[in-house]
Amino acid sequence: MLDAASKTAEGIKNTATAFDHKASESKSRYPRAFYGKEKYYRAYVDTDAEAMWLYANQQKVPVKDLSLLCSFDICPDEKEKDKLDSWSLLMISYELIICWKKNKIIWSITPDNIEKVISFSEGMQIYLNHATPEFKVKS
Repeated sequence: MLDAASKTAEGIKNTATAFDHKASESKSRYPRAFYGKEKYYRAYVDTDAEAMWLYANQQKVPVKDLSLLCSFDICPDEKEKDKLDSWSLLMISYELIICWKKNKIIWSITPDNIEKVISFSEGMQIYLNHATPEFKVKS
């Protein structure tokens, strides 16, 4: 009887402390991204989650006020594909279009500043209504 009581107490103690080490572990992926003004979710997309995590650390507009549409990894040259520092990340939301390189915003524009967009097989060209500090010209 004492043995049963001892084992029961040991089991309770082990159950209570079983998840103590979990809080200190680092997460293996970025938190899930939510989409659109409705904040719906869909299957986990690494690039979208990374874009939202980067944005949360830059905080131009509160994350809760950002309506993500999608994001893209950009590699400007096929020969540079294996070099991590050649990659950029483009995030498109209703409120902002942001481009990161090495976890820093290299440019951002608001959709209301876009005059027109021309797409090509190799990329796109964006024409702006007004020049910005990042872009001295309007295209």
